[in-house]
Amino acid sequence: MWLREICAAVIGLSLYCLSGWALQDPVSSQATSSNEQFRTLQDQLQVKSDDDLKRYTPEFRDRLTRQVKALLVRHIVDSLNHDEKDMAALRQTLSKLDPRHMGDEYSQAPYVFQTKIQGEPVVVTGFLLLRGGSGSYDTKVIVQAFRRNTSGWQCVAETGDDLDHHELLMKELPSQRAGEAWFLAYGNLTGANGRFVRIRGYSFDGEKFSTLWAPPMRISAEIEVRGGMITVHSVDEHQYYELRKPPYERVEKFLLTVQGVELLSSILKE
Repeated sequence: MWLREICAAVIGLSLYCLSGWALQDPVSSQATSSNEQFRTLQDQLQVKSDDDLKRYTPEFRDRLTRQVKALLVRHIVDSLNHDEKDMAALRQTLSKLDPRHMGDEYSQAPYVFQTKIQGEPVVVTGFLLLRGGSGSYDTKVIVQAFRRNTSGWQCVAETGDDLDHHELLMKELPSQRAGEAWFLAYGNLTGANGRFVRIRGYSFDGEKFSTLWAPPMRISAEIEVRGGMITVHSVDEHQYYELRKPPYERVEKFLLTVQGVELLSSILKE
């Protein structure tokens, strides 16, 4: 009698476990796999010893970076195909891929923006990949755009190469052109003795990214976006380095127009 009861209990427990496995969310399993693969690649992209430095050639770095990009695309596509409305959840899963953080002052990546172009949903993501040594990260900025077609979501465009070796702050801009989404991306040069900020404006037309705005590097720039206006507070290079006398702060106002980003005013602030 007791033997039959034990057998019945074992069978019941087995069925319960099997049902639990069957009910496990496949997206969660894929996310776990992506996390493990990503961290393996991240470990290989870190320089912590002389041996790591010897291995870290441009060819090695670029090959692993391509693998990271492909992994990002697969992860984002799987997430969007599972739930295309929950952008907070997508950002959270991207954050788990690389838990390291440079601090909100320097980067709040990953970024996830949801918009529509010609009535079709579009998702644009911004990711900061930390490579090399922690003293001066060899950062890689990855901005990707995703659209939905008949077979599901797919990555259709990528940009960000001109922001490599910089940190990443990113904002959506109010587009002044029908059929385009506009974005502002900027960040400090990593490892520099000072705050040298590169700024880029990108437009996305549903198929490709274009550079909307590429001003010269600014020193210690602080950027505000209000409506169709961008205000840049920075240290004036001529006043600070050549004349060596105040005022040092330059305030520039840029207007978003159909033509792009146009300078409205530029003054030295007393």
